[in-house]
Amino acid sequence: MIKVTILMPVYNGSLYLQRSIGSVMAQTYADWQLVALDDGSTDDSLSVLKQMAAADKRIKIMTKTNDGKGNTARNIDIMSAEAEGDYIFYMSQDDYISADLLQHAVTRIEETGAEIVVPDMLLANADGSTEQAKGSFPPNGDYSTLLTGVEAFALCIDFSIHGFA
Repeated sequence: MIKVTILMPVYNGSLYLQRSIGSVMAQTYADWQLVALDDGSTDDSLSVLKQMAAADKRIKIMTKTNDGKGNTARNIDIMSAEAEGDYIFYMSQDDYISADLLQHAVTRIEETGAEIVVPDMLLANADGSTEQAKGSFPPNGDYSTLLTGVEAFALCIDFSIHGFA
């Protein structure tokens, strides 16, 4: 079975974490791990993270002192050291995912042998409505399209493929 590790950097995200991590905990695909790194939050983020980790052993919490640089790449590197999955999925602290997202991604990987699966990304507005995010659609609107790594990289340059792939 394919294991998916979800990496989530956190900084002062206590308002979003229940919904965000709750959407991970609600996945229909069970073989996942969430690694959350609290980057020295000054709100209740760490408390919320600990509470949620106590409810699900697949959630691992890491902490570090905030160095004031907002270095997402470095934080991802730190979290990656704890990753147990065959695939990595990145989530921001204010993101939430549909309950079947990981199942669909793993199914696509198994069907195609893809190295990367790019999910749809919608923007949630304050009024509860959603809209298609720029770059979250497949090339030419064709979800069956398989790209080489070079093609996918080129499409990321101008955000034709969103950066959460």
